[in-house]
Amino acid sequence: MVLEKYTEWLVLAIGTGVGVAVSIGTLRFYYNISIKPFILILTPLLLIISVYFSFDKNLSGIMGLAWDCGAVTTGAVTVPLVLALGLDVSRTAGKGKGTASGFGVVLLASYLPVLSVMILGYIINFRAPEPTTETNFFSPGKRDNALAIFENDTILLQHAFIKGSETGRRAFFDNEDDYHKVLLSLKTDSSQRSSLIGNMDLDEWLINIASEQERDFLPETISVSGQKSVSSFKNTIKEEAVAGFRAVIPLSLLLIIVLTGFLREKLKYKDEIVLGIVFTLAGITLLTSGIKLGLASPGGEVGAQLPRAFSSEEEFIDRIVINNFDKNLLFHSIAPDGTKKTYFNYTDNKKIRAVEFFEEDFDEESGKYMNT
Repeated sequence: MVLEKYTEWLVLAIGTGVGVAVSIGTLRFYYNISIKPFILILTPLLLIISVYFSFDKNLSGIMGLAWDCGAVTTGAVTVPLVLALGLDVSRTAGKGKGTASGFGVVLLASYLPVLSVMILGYIINFRAPEPTTETNFFSPGKRDNALAIFENDTILLQHAFIKGSETGRRAFFDNEDDYHKVLLSLKTDSSQRSSLIGNMDLDEWLINIASEQERDFLPETISVSGQKSVSSFKNTIKEEAVAGFRAVIPLSLLLIIVLTGFLREKLKYKDEIVLGIVFTLAGITLLTSGIKLGLASPGGEVGAQLPRAFSSEEEFIDRIVINNFDKNLLFHSIAPDGTKKTYFNYTDNKKIRAVEFFEEDFDEESGKYMNT
Protein backbone atom coordinates (compact mmCIF):
# COMPACT_ATOMS: atom_id res chain seq x y z
CA MET A 1 0.00 0.00 0.00
CA VAL A 2 2.85 2.39 0.82
CA LEU A 3 4.72 1.77 -2.42
CA GLU A 4 1.74 1.52 -4.78
CA LYS A 5 -1.01 3.72 -3.36
CA TYR A 6 0.56 6.13 -0.87
CA THR A 7 3.79 6.94 -2.67
CA GLU A 8 3.40 10.69 -2.09
CA TRP A 9 2.91 10.07 1.62
CA LEU A 10 6.13 8.04 1.70
CA VAL A 11 8.11 10.83 0.04
CA LEU A 12 6.55 13.37 2.39
CA ALA A 13 7.40 11.22 5.43
CA ILE A 14 11.04 10.88 4.35
CA GLY A 15 11.31 14.60 3.61
CA THR A 16 9.74 15.44 6.97
CA GLY A 17 12.23 13.21 8.75
CA VAL A 18 15.20 14.86 7.04
CA GLY A 19 13.78 18.35 7.60
CA VAL A 20 13.22 17.75 11.31
CA ALA A 21 16.71 16.26 11.57
CA VAL A 22 18.33 19.34 10.02
CA SER A 23 16.24 21.65 12.22
CA ILE A 24 17.17 19.76 15.40
CA GLY A 25 20.79 19.65 14.29
CA THR A 26 20.86 23.40 13.72
CA LEU A 27 19.40 24.07 17.18
CA ARG A 28 21.90 21.63 18.65
CA PHE A 29 24.78 23.57 17.14
CA TYR A 30 23.42 26.88 18.29
CA TYR A 31 22.73 25.83 21.90
CA ASN A 32 25.78 23.52 22.07
CA ILE A 33 23.74 20.40 22.92
CA SER A 34 25.55 17.07 22.86
CA ILE A 35 24.58 14.44 20.31
CA LYS A 36 24.64 11.68 22.95
CA PRO A 37 21.07 12.18 24.28
CA PHE A 38 19.67 11.87 20.76
CA ILE A 39 21.61 8.64 20.18
CA LEU A 40 20.61 7.16 23.55
CA ILE A 41 16.93 7.94 22.92
CA LEU A 42 16.49 7.23 19.19
CA THR A 43 18.51 4.00 18.96
CA PRO A 44 16.55 2.03 21.62
CA LEU A 45 13.29 3.57 20.39
CA LEU A 46 13.83 2.39 16.81
CA LEU A 47 14.93 -1.06 17.96
CA ILE A 48 11.85 -1.42 20.19
CA ILE A 49 9.53 -0.34 17.37
CA SER A 50 11.26 -2.79 15.00
CA VAL A 51 10.73 -5.66 17.47
CA TYR A 52 7.07 -4.65 17.85
CA PHE A 53 6.60 -4.51 14.07
CA SER A 54 8.19 -7.94 13.64
CA PHE A 55 5.25 -9.57 15.46
CA ASP A 56 2.67 -8.02 13.11
CA LYS A 57 2.13 -9.74 9.75
CA ASN A 58 1.53 -6.47 7.95
CA LEU A 59 3.99 -4.20 9.73
CA SER A 60 6.85 -6.68 9.50
CA GLY A 61 6.94 -6.06 5.76
CA ILE A 62 7.60 -2.34 6.17
CA MET A 63 10.64 -2.61 8.45
CA GLY A 64 13.07 -3.17 5.58
CA LEU A 65 11.57 -0.26 3.66
CA ALA A 66 11.83 2.05 6.68
CA TRP A 67 15.48 1.26 7.38
CA ASP A 68 16.32 1.56 3.68
CA CYS A 69 14.75 5.01 3.68
CA GLY A 70 17.14 5.98 6.44
CA ALA A 71 20.05 4.81 4.32
CA VAL A 72 19.10 6.58 1.10
CA THR A 73 18.71 9.95 2.78
CA THR A 74 22.45 10.10 3.49
CA GLY A 75 23.59 10.23 -0.12
CA ALA A 76 25.92 12.23 -2.30
CA VAL A 77 23.81 15.39 -1.95
CA THR A 78 22.57 15.28 1.65
CA VAL A 79 25.84 14.50 3.47
CA PRO A 80 27.94 17.37 2.00
CA LEU A 81 25.02 19.74 2.54
CA VAL A 82 24.43 18.93 6.21
CA LEU A 83 28.17 18.81 6.96
CA ALA A 84 28.63 22.28 5.50
CA LEU A 85 25.49 23.51 7.27
CA GLY A 86 26.69 22.22 10.62
CA LEU A 87 30.19 23.58 10.17
CA ASP A 88 29.09 27.13 9.34
CA VAL A 89 26.30 27.28 11.93
CA SER A 90 28.83 26.23 14.55
CA ARG A 91 31.35 28.82 13.36
CA THR A 92 28.76 31.60 13.22
CA ALA A 93 27.44 30.76 16.68
CA GLY A 94 31.01 30.73 17.97
CA LYS A 95 30.77 27.24 19.39
CA GLY A 96 33.86 26.03 17.57
CA LYS A 97 33.17 22.31 17.23
CA GLY A 98 35.37 22.09 14.13
CA THR A 99 34.72 20.00 11.03
CA ALA A 100 32.92 17.26 13.02
CA SER A 101 29.97 19.56 13.76
CA GLY A 102 27.83 18.25 10.90
CA PHE A 103 28.12 14.55 11.64
CA GLY A 104 25.40 14.71 14.27
CA VAL A 105 22.97 15.93 11.62
CA VAL A 106 23.98 13.07 9.34
CA LEU A 107 23.07 10.63 12.12
CA LEU A 108 19.73 12.33 12.73
CA ALA A 109 19.07 12.43 8.97
CA SER A 110 19.45 8.65 8.99
CA TYR A 111 17.38 7.94 12.10
CA LEU A 112 14.39 10.26 11.80
CA PRO A 113 13.27 9.13 8.28
CA VAL A 114 13.22 5.56 9.64
CA LEU A 115 10.98 6.71 12.47
CA SER A 116 8.69 8.75 10.19
CA VAL A 117 8.22 5.87 7.71
CA MET A 118 7.43 3.48 10.59
CA ILE A 119 4.82 5.92 11.89
CA LEU A 120 3.35 6.16 8.38
CA GLY A 121 3.18 2.37 8.14
CA TYR A 122 1.50 2.14 11.53
CA ILE A 123 -1.17 4.64 10.47
CA ILE A 124 -1.84 2.98 7.10
CA ASN A 125 -2.03 -0.44 8.75
CA PHE A 126 -5.44 0.45 10.20
CA ARG A 127 -6.96 0.24 6.70
CA ALA A 128 -4.73 -2.51 5.27
CA PRO A 129 -6.10 -6.01 4.51
CA GLU A 130 -4.58 -9.10 6.06
CA PRO A 131 -1.76 -10.83 4.15
CA THR A 132 -2.91 -13.71 1.96
CA THR A 133 -1.73 -15.96 -0.84
CA GLU A 134 -1.25 -14.61 -4.36
CA THR A 135 -4.15 -16.73 -5.62
CA ASN A 136 -6.58 -15.33 -3.05
CA PHE A 137 -5.32 -11.78 -3.50
CA PHE A 138 -6.02 -11.67 -7.26
CA SER A 139 -9.11 -13.91 -7.29
CA PRO A 140 -12.49 -12.26 -8.05
CA GLY A 141 -13.92 -13.44 -4.72
CA LYS A 142 -11.33 -11.44 -2.75
CA ARG A 143 -11.38 -8.40 -5.03
CA ASP A 144 -12.54 -6.02 -2.27
CA ASN A 145 -9.36 -6.59 -0.26
CA ALA A 146 -7.20 -6.03 -3.34
CA LEU A 147 -9.04 -2.81 -4.24
CA ALA A 148 -8.16 -1.45 -0.80
CA ILE A 149 -4.65 -1.11 -2.25
CA PHE A 150 -5.33 -0.50 -5.94
CA GLU A 151 -7.79 2.03 -7.30
CA ASN A 152 -9.52 -0.22 -9.85
CA ASP A 153 -9.38 -3.60 -11.61
CA THR A 154 -7.25 -2.24 -14.47
CA ILE A 155 -4.41 -1.15 -12.17
CA LEU A 156 -4.70 -4.42 -10.25
CA LEU A 157 -4.40 -6.44 -13.47
CA GLN A 158 -1.39 -4.38 -14.55
CA HIS A 159 0.25 -5.14 -11.22
CA ALA A 160 -0.39 -8.85 -11.79
CA PHE A 161 1.29 -8.72 -15.20
CA ILE A 162 4.27 -6.60 -14.14
CA LYS A 163 5.03 -7.78 -10.60
CA GLY A 164 2.95 -10.90 -10.12
CA SER A 165 3.52 -14.46 -11.27
CA GLU A 166 1.54 -16.70 -13.59
CA THR A 167 -0.41 -17.93 -10.55
CA GLY A 168 -1.74 -14.45 -9.81
CA ARG A 169 -2.51 -13.69 -13.46
CA ARG A 170 -4.52 -16.90 -13.82
CA ALA A 171 -6.36 -16.29 -10.54
CA PHE A 172 -7.51 -12.86 -11.71
CA PHE A 173 -9.86 -14.37 -14.32
CA ASP A 174 -12.95 -16.49 -13.80
CA ASN A 175 -11.95 -19.03 -16.44
CA GLU A 176 -8.96 -20.16 -18.48
CA ASP A 177 -10.32 -18.83 -21.79
CA ASP A 178 -10.42 -15.24 -20.54
CA TYR A 179 -6.85 -15.54 -19.31
CA HIS A 180 -5.61 -16.86 -22.66
CA LYS A 181 -7.57 -14.18 -24.53
CA VAL A 182 -5.92 -11.38 -22.54
CA LEU A 183 -2.53 -13.06 -22.86
CA LEU A 184 -2.95 -13.24 -26.62
CA SER A 185 -3.92 -9.54 -26.74
CA LEU A 186 -0.38 -8.67 -25.64
CA LYS A 187 0.69 -9.54 -29.16
CA THR A 188 -2.34 -8.41 -31.16
CA ASP A 189 -3.58 -5.25 -29.39
CA SER A 190 -1.07 -2.46 -28.73
CA SER A 191 -3.44 -0.44 -26.51
CA GLN A 192 -4.23 -3.49 -24.41
CA ARG A 193 -0.52 -4.29 -24.16
CA SER A 194 0.16 -0.75 -22.94
CA SER A 195 -2.52 -1.02 -20.24
CA LEU A 196 -1.17 -4.39 -19.05
CA ILE A 197 2.62 -3.94 -19.08
CA GLY A 198 2.97 -0.16 -19.46
CA ASN A 199 6.02 1.01 -21.38
CA MET A 200 7.75 -2.34 -21.08
CA ASP A 201 8.65 -4.07 -24.32
CA LEU A 202 6.78 -7.32 -24.94
CA ASP A 203 9.99 -9.25 -25.52
CA GLU A 204 11.36 -7.93 -22.25
CA TRP A 205 8.21 -9.01 -20.43
CA LEU A 206 8.37 -12.51 -21.91
CA ILE A 207 12.04 -12.96 -21.03
CA ASN A 208 12.10 -11.46 -17.53
CA ILE A 209 8.57 -11.91 -16.12
CA ALA A 210 6.53 -14.46 -18.07
CA SER A 211 6.51 -18.11 -17.02
CA GLU A 212 7.70 -20.95 -19.22
CA GLN A 213 4.07 -21.80 -20.09
CA GLU A 214 3.36 -18.21 -21.07
CA ARG A 215 6.48 -18.10 -23.24
CA ASP A 216 5.36 -21.31 -24.91
CA PHE A 217 1.94 -19.77 -25.56
CA LEU A 218 3.58 -16.87 -27.43
CA PRO A 219 6.87 -18.42 -28.64
CA GLU A 220 7.08 -16.63 -31.97
CA THR A 221 6.96 -13.24 -30.22
CA ILE A 222 10.42 -13.53 -28.65
CA SER A 223 13.15 -12.04 -30.79
CA VAL A 224 16.85 -11.45 -30.41
CA SER A 225 16.24 -7.73 -30.07
CA GLY A 226 14.19 -8.41 -26.95
CA GLN A 227 17.30 -9.77 -25.26
CA LYS A 228 19.06 -6.49 -25.84
CA SER A 229 16.53 -4.28 -24.11
CA VAL A 230 19.20 -2.23 -22.33
CA SER A 231 18.85 1.52 -22.76
CA SER A 232 21.34 3.12 -25.07
CA PHE A 233 24.21 5.13 -23.65
CA LYS A 234 22.76 8.46 -24.81
CA ASN A 235 19.31 7.75 -23.39
CA THR A 236 20.78 6.66 -20.06
CA ILE A 237 22.91 9.80 -19.77
CA LYS A 238 19.88 11.94 -20.63
CA GLU A 239 17.62 10.23 -18.09
CA GLU A 240 20.17 10.42 -15.28
CA ALA A 241 20.99 14.04 -16.09
CA VAL A 242 17.31 14.95 -15.75
CA ALA A 243 17.09 13.01 -12.47
CA GLY A 244 20.19 14.78 -11.14
CA PHE A 245 18.80 18.17 -12.19
CA ARG A 246 15.56 17.45 -10.30
CA ALA A 247 17.54 16.48 -7.19
CA VAL A 248 20.09 19.31 -7.08
CA ILE A 249 18.51 22.42 -8.59
CA PRO A 250 15.38 22.69 -6.35
CA LEU A 251 17.53 22.24 -3.24
CA SER A 252 20.06 24.82 -4.44
CA LEU A 253 17.29 27.32 -5.22
CA LEU A 254 15.77 26.78 -1.78
CA LEU A 255 19.09 27.48 -0.07
CA ILE A 256 19.65 30.59 -2.18
CA ILE A 257 16.13 31.88 -1.40
CA VAL A 258 16.62 31.33 2.34
CA LEU A 259 20.06 32.99 2.24
CA THR A 260 19.02 36.06 0.23
CA GLY A 261 15.34 36.39 1.15
CA PHE A 262 15.17 35.47 4.82
CA LEU A 263 18.72 35.99 6.08
CA ARG A 264 19.28 39.07 3.90
CA GLU A 265 22.76 37.94 2.95
CA LYS A 266 24.54 38.41 -0.36
CA LEU A 267 25.87 35.52 -2.32
CA LYS A 268 29.63 35.31 -2.02
CA TYR A 269 31.83 33.59 -4.57
CA LYS A 270 29.04 33.29 -7.13
CA ASP A 271 31.34 31.76 -9.72
CA GLU A 272 32.40 29.04 -7.29
CA ILE A 273 28.78 28.31 -6.40
CA VAL A 274 27.81 27.94 -10.06
CA LEU A 275 30.87 25.80 -10.73
CA GLY A 276 30.09 23.62 -7.72
CA ILE A 277 26.51 23.05 -8.90
CA VAL A 278 27.73 22.18 -12.41
CA PHE A 279 30.30 19.73 -11.03
CA THR A 280 27.65 18.21 -8.76
CA LEU A 281 25.28 17.67 -11.68
CA ALA A 282 28.05 16.18 -13.82
CA GLY A 283 29.24 13.92 -11.01
CA ILE A 284 25.78 12.61 -10.13
CA THR A 285 24.99 12.00 -13.81
CA LEU A 286 28.21 10.05 -14.40
CA LEU A 287 27.89 8.12 -11.13
CA THR A 288 24.30 6.99 -11.61
CA SER A 289 24.82 6.31 -15.32
CA GLY A 290 27.88 4.20 -14.53
CA ILE A 291 25.93 2.22 -11.96
CA LYS A 292 23.05 1.67 -14.36
CA LEU A 293 25.18 0.75 -17.38
CA GLY A 294 28.08 -0.95 -15.62
CA LEU A 295 26.99 -2.49 -12.31
CA ALA A 296 23.24 -2.98 -12.65
CA SER A 297 23.51 -5.40 -15.57
CA PRO A 298 25.92 -7.93 -13.98
CA GLY A 299 24.10 -7.49 -10.67
CA GLY A 300 20.84 -8.42 -12.36
CA GLU A 301 22.47 -11.42 -14.03
CA VAL A 302 23.80 -12.69 -10.69
CA GLY A 303 20.51 -12.00 -8.92
CA ALA A 304 18.57 -13.92 -11.55
CA GLN A 305 20.77 -16.98 -11.06
CA LEU A 306 21.02 -17.00 -7.24
CA PRO A 307 17.61 -18.63 -6.59
CA ARG A 308 18.72 -21.62 -8.63
CA ALA A 309 21.39 -22.37 -6.03
CA PHE A 310 18.71 -22.90 -3.37
CA SER A 311 16.23 -24.89 -5.48
CA SER A 312 16.26 -28.67 -5.32
CA GLU A 313 15.24 -29.03 -8.95
CA GLU A 314 15.25 -26.66 -11.90
CA GLU A 315 12.00 -26.38 -13.77
CA PHE A 316 13.57 -24.78 -16.82
CA ILE A 317 16.86 -23.36 -18.06
CA ASP A 318 17.00 -19.59 -17.92
CA ARG A 319 19.69 -19.08 -20.56
CA ILE A 320 21.85 -21.24 -22.79
CA VAL A 321 24.84 -19.87 -24.67
CA ILE A 322 26.61 -22.30 -27.03
CA ASN A 323 29.59 -21.41 -29.19
CA ASN A 324 30.27 -23.28 -32.46
CA PHE A 325 26.72 -24.60 -32.52
CA ASP A 326 26.22 -27.53 -34.94
CA LYS A 327 22.76 -27.57 -36.55
CA ASN A 328 23.34 -31.16 -37.67
CA LEU A 329 22.58 -32.21 -34.09
CA LEU A 330 18.98 -30.98 -34.33
CA PHE A 331 16.07 -33.41 -34.26
CA HIS A 332 12.31 -32.94 -34.68
CA SER A 333 9.15 -33.96 -32.88
CA ILE A 334 5.45 -33.84 -33.70
CA ALA A 335 2.43 -33.52 -31.40
CA PRO A 336 -0.98 -35.24 -31.86
CA ASP A 337 -2.38 -31.98 -33.29
CA GLY A 338 0.36 -31.89 -35.94
CA THR A 339 2.49 -29.20 -34.26
CA LYS A 340 6.16 -29.66 -35.13
CA LYS A 341 9.05 -28.55 -32.94
CA THR A 342 12.83 -28.75 -33.22
CA TYR A 343 15.09 -29.75 -30.35
CA PHE A 344 18.71 -30.49 -29.49
CA ASN A 345 20.26 -32.38 -26.59
CA TYR A 346 22.00 -30.19 -24.04
CA THR A 347 24.37 -31.48 -21.36
CA ASP A 348 24.09 -29.67 -18.03
CA ASN A 349 25.74 -30.94 -14.84
CA LYS A 350 26.23 -34.36 -16.44
CA LYS A 351 22.53 -34.51 -17.28
CA ILE A 352 21.18 -34.58 -20.81
CA ARG A 353 17.96 -32.76 -21.54
CA ALA A 354 16.10 -31.78 -24.67
CA VAL A 355 15.94 -28.04 -25.35
CA GLU A 356 13.70 -26.47 -27.97
CA PHE A 357 15.56 -24.77 -30.83
CA PHE A 358 14.53 -21.31 -32.07
CA GLU A 359 15.98 -20.17 -35.37
CA GLU A 360 15.98 -16.49 -34.36
CA ASP A 361 18.30 -17.28 -31.43
CA PHE A 362 21.03 -18.62 -33.72
CA ASP A 363 23.65 -16.32 -35.26
CA GLU A 364 24.90 -17.85 -38.51
CA GLU A 365 27.95 -15.60 -38.79
CA SER A 366 29.41 -16.23 -35.34
CA GLY A 367 28.00 -19.73 -34.94
CA LYS A 368 26.69 -18.77 -31.49
CA TYR A 369 23.32 -19.94 -30.15
CA MET A 370 21.84 -17.99 -27.23
CA ASN A 371 18.51 -19.10 -25.85
CA THR A 372 16.51 -17.43 -23.06
